[in-house]
Formats: sequence, C-alpha cells, structure tokens
Amino acid sequence: MEPREVTDPRSGEVSTIWGGYATARDRDLAAKDAMLQTEFKKTGARPAELFAPESKDIPLYVTLRNRPGKLNAQTGKPSYTDIGSFWNARGRYTVLARDLAGKSGLRFGGNVLPWKSTQALEAERTARSEVAAPDADTARGNADKRARKGRDKAPSADV
Repeated sequence: MEPREVTDPRSGEVSTIWGGYATARDRDLAAKDAMLQTEFKKTGARPAELFAPESKDIPLYVTLRNRPGKLNAQTGKPSYTDIGSFWNARGRYTVLARDLAGKSGLRFGGNVLPWKSTQALEAERTARSEVAAPDADTARGNADKRARKGRDKAPSADV
C-alpha cells in the first residue's frame, strides 16, 4: 500500500490515505478477479446493488481513509484508525484497520467484513431495538423456582 496526500474539498483539510491493489492466493478466485477487472476496464460498470451511481470504487483496489473508531477502554487508543472498502469477484467488503506503524513488519492490521447497505444496517438496528424487553415478574418467578429446586436437593440438618 502506498500513502497519498489528499485535500478534503469540504473543509480544505489535508490528510493521508493509503491505497493499493490486492491479489488472491487462490488461483480460481484470482482468475475470476482478473475477469472482473477486465470487464470493468471495458464497461466501467459496477453492480448497482453494491454501489451508488456516483461511486468511484475500482475492483481489487483497497483505499483506507483515516477515521478513528471508538476508544478502547483498556488502552485508551482507538480500536481502529482507518476504514475503507474493497471489491472483488466475491462481492464488496468493509475494511476496519489499525495502523501498526511497521510493528512485526506490518503496516496495518484489522478486520474485513461483508459490506452492508445503509438500508440493511438500519433494518438490523430496528430489529434489535424491537426485541421484547424481558418480563421482570416471569424472570423473578423462574429464579425463585430454580432456587427452591436447588434447596430441595441439598441435604439439610432439619431432616
């Protein structure tokens, strides 16, 4: 990956982004990726279900932009420092990375997750929020039953 200095047109802020081409180790996937790249060079078309019309993503090209995540409670540092996307023959992915600054010979480390559209993310959030809250009375009743059951089996001095 190579660093590039870019200027944000909205704020005029200059920042460094990292980018580079990825290659698959699996021969079959590498062949599919090569066909995808060739087709893209001919048509310039991106799958409509994965990209907005104004998207400029290129197949097999990883771009990482500095966007620090939530702070890790143990270290006080962001859990990831860069976010990006990646597109190959299998689909589109989101990359969450942290800058390792060359430790152990690595520049970045992190996770690659399947990409989800804004609509899919919103649907997941609403589904999680719609989960019924536990009924306190039922929970207490079940706890009492478990406690009584344990006491019934335990030997006591009263017997």
